Amino acid sequence: MTKEQRAQKIAREFYKGKGKLESFHAFQCIRSYFYDLSMDNLEGIAGQHGINI
Repeated sequence: MTKEQRAQKIAREFYKGKGKLESFHAFQCIRSYFYDLSMDNLEGIAGQHGINI
């Protein structure tokens, strides 16, 4: 799984079930933030929130 795919998966899990436009913009922001992190940081965040990547 690439870094971009991991960032997107984590962001999706954070915003699952929130279908409003504001949530879409928030999703884009958090996805961008996660993409800037290292792979180790992404794995740590996913583990803390129970997201299997």
